[in-house]
Amino acid sequence: MASTEEKTIDSVRQQTPSHPPRATPTCKNYLLDALLRANGLDSASLSPEIFLETGKDPFDSLKTTNFVIFPTTAVIAVLGTMQDGFLPGVAIAGFDGSAGMAPLFSDAQKAYKFKTVQQGHALAVPSSTVDLYLEVSEARETLNEYLRFFIEALSMVPHCASRHSADKRIARWLGSVYVRSPLKSITVTHEFIAGYLSLRRESVTESLGRLAATGAIELHRGIIAVRDQDLLIENCCSCGATDKQGLSRWQARARPTTPSCPATTKEVCAGSPRC
Repeated sequence: MASTEEKTIDSVRQQTPSHPPRATPTCKNYLLDALLRANGLDSASLSPEIFLETGKDPFDSLKTTNFVIFPTTAVIAVLGTMQDGFLPGVAIAGFDGSAGMAPLFSDAQKAYKFKTVQQGHALAVPSSTVDLYLEVSEARETLNEYLRFFIEALSMVPHCASRHSADKRIARWLGSVYVRSPLKSITVTHEFIAGYLSLRRESVTESLGRLAATGAIELHRGIIAVRDQDLLIENCCSCGATDKQGLSRWQARARPTTPSCPATTKEVCAGSPRC
């Protein structure tokens, strides 16, 4: 018997304009919310959420890249592809943005790979549908604002890698993932963090141990639980504050008035800038 996730994926593949599936996301995506609002649409026009597993390419479950994925609780890493097969981290996207938008404008996506670093849910919207959204000038302006925020974050990658210690870079990265999902634990391996930040796995394990000793995080096999966000921020490099400012500006632009969160407990949706 097919699992719930498989049935959900099948419904996405079978989406047609004449009979779109209806669903309400558990926790919406800022970029998608803004695009829908610019087109006078709501979440009822969307197909059901899909489940993304940690460590896997989010597009594998769709069997095609002709979708734009808008995470709602999942977080996706964008990885550069080098000639020697090395996959350094480039950026991450959670409920603030998307993965798979590039092919609408160029062949740039061929230079990147995607991996889910925080398992959870996302909305997969056909690229052709997103293209229709962008025919509205307000939607294009919204996308430009997001791209400005994305490029600012991207420009900090080489600066951070060359100026800051492994401990501070890891704390910053964990904080960046944490604020992009309403979940309180991050499902990621030490090996993945090492590859993303171009560090030795042993260095990551040692750094996480020191960070756990401060009380900011708690370590479990394949899971990093954030126990004190303030302590995590204190252990970040200076780029962490810049990250937070940029994210806050983008969220204010994308969602001028924040609706009440559909989550049922404060445990799920606790702390700014969560919805």
